Amino acid sequence: MGAHGDSPLYPAQVTVCCDHCGREATCDYMVSDSMTAAERLTKARAHLVKSEGWQHDEDGDDFCPEHAAPVESDEEKEEREETERAHNSGDHQYCGPTCEVEFPSEMLRNAILHRAFPGSGRMLDELIRRAVAEAVGQDAAIDTAIDTAQHPIDRLRADLEEARMWARHGYEIGQRSCTWSDHGVAPKWLTDNVPTQGATA
Repeated sequence: MGAHGDSPLYPAQVTVCCDHCGREATCDYMVSDSMTAAERLTKARAHLVKSEGWQHDEDGDDFCPEHAAPVESDEEKEEREETERAHNSGDHQYCGPTCEVEFPSEMLRNAILHRAFPGSGRMLDELIRRAVAEAVGQDAAIDTAIDTAQHPIDRLRADLEEARMWARHGYEIGQRSCTWSDHGVAPKWLTDNVPTQGATA
C-alpha cells in the first residue's frame, strides 16, 4: 500500500535551479519509489515550463521566467527552423546570435554575458575555438620572431669565434713559431699588408 491509500504516489520536493541567476524553484510533486532522480527532475521541469514560465532548452539548461527566452509563435518557430536548415546547409545570411560561423566575436561574447540565449553552448564552443586559434597564431609569430632574431646572433657568435681563433694564431706568429699560411686561408681583413714569410722585427 502506498503513502496515499492504494496509490503508489506520494509528494516529494524537487528543486530546479536557473542556470543564469541561480534562482531556485522548489515544489512538491507526486512521485513513486520507482521514479529515478532524473525522472523526478523531468517532471518538475515540465510543470515549470508549462505553468510557471520557465524554459528548458536543447542544451539541457534551465532558465527562470526572468531569463527565459520569449515564447515563440508558430510563425516564429517556422522561421527559426528555416534559418536552422539554411545554417546547416552553409547559408548564414539570416543567422542570429547563435551562429558560430558568422557572428562577430565581440557581439558573440556580449550576447553570452548579457543573456543566455538558446544555443549558448555553440556560441561558447566557437569563442573557445577562436581563442585557441588566436593563441596558436601568436605562438607561431613568436617562434618566427625568435628564429629571425637568432640568425644574426648566431652569425655574430661565429664571427667572434673566428676572430678569437685568428687572434690566437696572431699570438703564435708573434712568437715566431709559425706564419699566417700555417693556419689555412686567413680572412683578408687580417692579412692585408702583413708579411706571411720571413717577418723580421
